[in-house]
Amino acid sequence: MSSIITLLETNQLKLSVPNKDKHTHFLISLQALPENRITFAWIKDYHNALDLIENTLNDLPSSDADIGASLITTSSGKFFCNGFNINELFNYTSDFLNKIMHLYARLLAFPLPTVAAINGHGFGGGCMLALCHDFCIMNQAKGFLSMNEITIGLPVQHAYIRLVKTKISDSRSLKKCLLNGYRFPATEAASIGLIDAAVPENKILDAATELAHSQAKFAVKKGVPLGQIKSELYREAITSLRSGDIVAGAYLSKL
Repeated sequence: MSSIITLLETNQLKLSVPNKDKHTHFLISLQALPENRITFAWIKDYHNALDLIENTLNDLPSSDADIGASLITTSSGKFFCNGFNINELFNYTSDFLNKIMHLYARLLAFPLPTVAAINGHGFGGGCMLALCHDFCIMNQAKGFLSMNEITIGLPVQHAYIRLVKTKISDSRSLKKCLLNGYRFPATEAASIGLIDAAVPENKILDAATELAHSQAKFAVKKGVPLGQIKSELYREAITSLRSGDIVAGAYLSKL
């Protein structure tokens, strides 16, 4: 009999506890295959999954406050996440961008260690989803991470540049990422700090789980101190994501 506990399942994703004996270790599996495009429904379901996780932590008895916790996000197939649904983005630009930016900000400050287990391509908004996690483990055999907006004629908002800067500090790599829409394979992504490790395809989830469990001990006091530290570590990105500034270059008109 499987020990997996499913807490939420929709067309977009499944939230589960892979091991019932480790009930504060969570797994979000994206399942709007094959591309896992980000839509309004996807954003809502991801928030609902995070709500359930936070409620579980908040409901822990005081004796379990230091039990530790972690969250992994992954998928299967060719794509980890192929970015925004373009129709929804173009038809409801302001509402869509504000909603996804709020989700990214929430994930950055989420009060437990987060790991993206990147099975395949992460483009645009999918790349940013991966970067919102504290740690990234990626398939070394196939898949690219790319901020590909420039290649399809779209701007990159200031908030997203701040987000990318939480991982990339080297200016040449940053320009390659944002100005060229370069597709980083796993080994190169690891070499510039975009991800933490490149591993064989059949070891992605195992490596992510090992890393998540090793970090879980830092989610003491139901994760409150960790969440506070993360909110400061990623402060510039979070502040920008929550600012409502969704028009790239808009500040130029005020100079």
